[in-house]
Amino acid sequence: MHATVAAAGFGGRLCADGINELSMPLTLTTEVRMIKGVGPQRAELLAKRGIFTLEDLLLYLPFRYEDASISATSRTFSPTAFTPSARA
Repeated sequence: MHATVAAAGFGGRLCADGINELSMPLTLTTEVRMIKGVGPQRAELLAKRGIFTLEDLLLYLPFRYEDASISATSRTFSPTAFTPSARA
């Protein structure tokens, strides 16, 4: 489903959505909708969060972060388990 487009200036082919299938260089000003894997729906969700460019996406800080690397059950948890000990 590709159409050859010689007049586009890059001599490549366009996919059905009109995006160049050749790897385009990404810059900080690249719109998020031009990033592979970001479709119209995802771009709309990102826009609601104020993310319009690759720079916006890279600088976006999530509202919440949960560290799943520390896993302790209630049986093994003790109040002193995460308290740093003073060493001489």
